[in-house]
Formats: sequence, structure tokens, C-alpha cells
Amino acid sequence: MATPSPKIPTDKLANKVQPEEKIEEKLVDHNEVRDFQRAHFARNFVLMTTVQIACLFNFHLLSYLANTFDQVYLTTLLAVSSEFMAYMFGGFIFEKLGVRKSLTTQFLLSGVGGIAMLAYGLDRPDSIAFPIIFLFCRFGVSGVQVQMISANSRIFDVEKSSTAFGLCNFFARLILSGAPLVSTLS
Repeated sequence: MATPSPKIPTDKLANKVQPEEKIEEKLVDHNEVRDFQRAHFARNFVLMTTVQIACLFNFHLLSYLANTFDQVYLTTLLAVSSEFMAYMFGGFIFEKLGVRKSLTTQFLLSGVGGIAMLAYGLDRPDSIAFPIIFLFCRFGVSGVQVQMISANSRIFDVEKSSTAFGLCNFFARLILSGAPLVSTLS
């Protein structure tokens, strides 16, 4: 024998059903938010692509340049060790400073190292200061590379993050093909 289902009072059902006016209101608000997200997505995509191009181009340019210096082994050993340190501390810097400040800090560190290399290091490639200056350049660029991977999930929605990162990487790799040519210019 089947047990009868309990009867639910109709006044409780009436409270759960929303009038059609409220549903239409929510749809309009949802479409406005989606339009805002599209403009926001396009701006973030262009910025992330630009940062990714600068980061990967400089990273590979430094890799190619390391083979042209007099102290190849010392410079490469310090470059790899600074890259390892950047991978270790890049996430920590990212969590403490946030996306904008951490990327600015790492690019600033790399830029100061690049200016010091142009002003001092290239005139004295045999000095011990040259590999140390190269270390700062490589640390900054490697830190940016790690932080771009970490920032991807914060910049884009979950549904769009892998596509955005893949497209940014694609455009960066297209430009990256010029790094060997630039490294051989005198």
C-alpha cells in the first residue's frame, strides 16, 4: 500500500514562484553585466598579450645573449640560478603585492639591470659585475613569466582563461621568433 504524499499548503508554493516581471528584470541586468565583461575582457587581453610579448622576448633574448659573452659558463650558471630563485619567490611576491605591483616591480628590476648592463656591463664583460648585472635582468624577466601564469586566473574568468592564455602565448611566440635576430645585431 502506497503512502499518500503530504500536502503542501498553497500559500508556501506561492512564495517560491516569482512573478514574470522579476525574471525579466534579472535577464536585463545579466545582459548589461555581460556587455561590461566583454569590454573588460578585450582590455585585459590586449594588456596581457603586451606583457607576455615583452616578457618572453626579453627572456629568450637574454638566453641567446648569454652564449655570446666571454664568461659563458659563469653567466649562464648565474642566469639559471636567478631564474630558479625567481620561480621560487615569484609567487610569494605576487601574493604580497598583487598583479599590477608585482609585474611593475619585476619589470623595474629587469629594466634597472638592463640599463646597468648597457651603461657599465658591456664595456667590461670580463669583470665579475657583469654576471651579477645579468642575474638581475634574468631574475626580473623570469619573475614576470611566473607571475603571468599566476595572474591569468585572476585576470580572466574561468571559462575564458585557458583560451586567453593560449592566444597571448601564440602572439608572443610569433614575435619571439625575432629574438635570435636581435641578439646577433652589433
